[in-house]
Amino acid sequence: MCKVSVIIPVWNPGEGISRCVASLRGQTLKDIEMIFVDDCGSDGAMDVVRTAAAEDTRIRIVTNAENMGAGASRNAAIELVRGEYLSFVDADDYVSPDFLEILYMEGKTKDLDIIKGLRQNEKEDGSVFHSSYRLNDVIRKGLEKKEPLFFLFKAEHHTALYHRRLFNNSEVRFGLTSNGEGSLFY
Repeated sequence: MCKVSVIIPVWNPGEGISRCVASLRGQTLKDIEMIFVDDCGSDGAMDVVRTAAAEDTRIRIVTNAENMGAGASRNAAIELVRGEYLSFVDADDYVSPDFLEILYMEGKTKDLDIIKGLRQNEKEDGSVFHSSYRLNDVIRKGLEKKEPLFFLFKAEHHTALYHRRLFNNSEVRFGLTSNGEGSLFY
């Protein structure tokens, strides 16, 4: 068992795949596995992943028989994880070097099921602007209004760690739609 399993569905992410792979390989938390799910894209992104896998034994590749979409690809990989916690990263995104370590230590120290980080968006010129919000404040306000918890997370599944025990319930999975599959997950 490793500390964190990162699941990355890959379908035509373009040049972003290189930065994604590099950011995951460069994590300060080293006891991780990266499961890249080849969802039958046509842009050569999996060549980048295969090259990295030849150099890094923490990388595993799962290949879909046909294009299944991000949700189904994530669900297939959930069944294969070895990590205590799971993380989901999109193939055209990247994470800060200490992303997994900070969230893992917080979750481990407090025995948390979900540990949420912040999201940053980057403009084409490279400048960064924040699009996240203070989640605890949003949750408190939402709970006071009796709103369902999944509404409060929006579609930011990729900025959190989830304890593996949550996935013992086979109904905790991603939706199979081509867009917004994170909503069913939450």
